[in-house]
Amino acid sequence: MAERTRRVLLQKRSEGVRDGGTWGIFGGAVNSIGKMQDIPSNAEDYKWYQKHPFEKERALRETALKELHEESGYDGTVELFEYHVFRDKGAPFEYHDFVGIVTSEFEPKPVEEADWEHSGHMWVDLDDLFCFEVAFPGETLHPGFKESLGSLERFLNARSRC
Repeated sequence: MAERTRRVLLQKRSEGVRDGGTWGIFGGAVNSIGKMQDIPSNAEDYKWYQKHPFEKERALRETALKELHEESGYDGTVELFEYHVFRDKGAPFEYHDFVGIVTSEFEPKPVEEADWEHSGHMWVDLDDLFCFEVAFPGETLHPGFKESLGSLERFLNARSRC
């Protein structure tokens, strides 16, 4: 989210991937035993994470920042806050949703340079985000992201009071 405009950068999922054609946030899945793509090999055991929850948190944050950079090209300063965990009953994944606060909107790198999973980007006003299908007829939010909107709204409301 850009602090100055209070707009959120969304990306559209490519038609060839799960939930293709929907709009969501940058990121990736974490498997159900806590393994992520870029965890050091000495930390791959789930039991290790149970004993070291701060390392899991650190790895999740590093992975979220890596995904943001890879998929958008952004490499500036980001304040990162976890606000929701989504567990898909039909798949062995959990999605840890973070809101990344940047100072200003930026131009994301072209999707052709990002990855094959996405086909577009757009900055969206918060009011439009919470009423997405009304603001953007014919467009749909990713179901996991849509489920997290209540948590995001509560987080942003609490943050604005501080």
